[in-house]
Amino acid sequence: MDRRLKIIYSIVLIDIAIGTVIWPILPELVKGGKNPAFLLSIGTAIFLGIQLFTAPLLGKLSDKYGRKPVFLLSSIGTFFANFFLLFKNTSGYFLNRGADGLTNGVYSTIRASITDISTKKDLTKNIGLEGTMVSIGFVVGPMLAGLLIIILGIEGQESVVPLIVLGLSLSFVNILLCVLFKETNTHLNSNKISIGSSLNPLSNLKEFKTLKKENIILYRLLILNAFLVLTLGYYHYYVTFISLGELKMSPKEISFFFTYMGFVSIVTSYLFYTKVVHKINQTRFISIMAIIGVLVLLSYTFIGTSKWAIYFIVAVDCLTINLIAGVLESQIGDKTTKQNRGKIFGLNQMISSFASITTAVVFGLLTLLSIEMPFYWFAICLIPLIFTERLINGRKTSASNVYNK
Repeated sequence: MDRRLKIIYSIVLIDIAIGTVIWPILPELVKGGKNPAFLLSIGTAIFLGIQLFTAPLLGKLSDKYGRKPVFLLSSIGTFFANFFLLFKNTSGYFLNRGADGLTNGVYSTIRASITDISTKKDLTKNIGLEGTMVSIGFVVGPMLAGLLIIILGIEGQESVVPLIVLGLSLSFVNILLCVLFKETNTHLNSNKISIGSSLNPLSNLKEFKTLKKENIILYRLLILNAFLVLTLGYYHYYVTFISLGELKMSPKEISFFFTYMGFVSIVTSYLFYTKVVHKINQTRFISIMAIIGVLVLLSYTFIGTSKWAIYFIVAVDCLTINLIAGVLESQIGDKTTKQNRGKIFGLNQMISSFASITTAVVFGLLTLLSIEMPFYWFAICLIPLIFTERLINGRKTSASNVYNK
């Protein structure tokens, strides 16, 4: 494996670990306010919403100046953003979400960088393995948080500062990895970049719409990815659902839950992307998994207080919905060129950020009705992906021939 891929995967793993290390303490930061479930949702909307402005700019900067400078900017931004959590209150939580969101558009650059050094044959596998690294991050972060909580014998508010310090330590490691990273973009774009235009969502939206004439398949893939992002808002809703809903999980239980979820995701993702994905019709696979995924999302509404039920449903989730993102991202990457790769992935993350804001606000409002209600929204948003095969290849979907390429 290319050494640069190993460093990229390590950066992704640690970045996710940083986020999941602090997840168990986020409910503690907003418990002093009214309706903490809604406050957590608004914080998520802020974090994702800022990327609506910054992701396209970061993507274009990576095309012009290289992927490495953007990696460094993001890792340093995450490091300093975590200091706001030391306020240990709702204001610190919101400041952290805003500051971290400014540079979190780096994932468009990460996918562009993977595409830079991947052959057409290995592209789906390599982008899929990025998803596996995300899953490992979901294990490493909660596992480290849980171990620290157990070793120090702490709980609740007492766990806030130690977990923040752990997050800062991991952030520093990521900065060092970014320094060691060797540039992958050997075809730097010489075009001038208008900062104002790049930060203007309306200007970027206009640029996105031109894809409809230039590459209709790529345009449709980005639209479908936006619907997937609307659906995957439930990943950000998990903490709210399991801590403030009927399950009432403590920070320690949250850590164990995400560790379990990560382990299952690692196994399923790794086996799928290394043994299966190259043998199947990928667009057909997305359509079939979307059908099953709608049923999985609806099943979350029947969990009640049963922790056994959510552990079972999450396992099925990892076998279905969790596998769609990597396949869809690789389809997008395959339609890009060396000159526009960062821009396309940046536009993709901009549209995704808009979808993320929308879904965060919607599920935040739906929590005012009931803690289960957001899952109906997530299920509805997944429905358009059922038609992926028809939209991309003009064929009807059949579960019996998913292995026909």
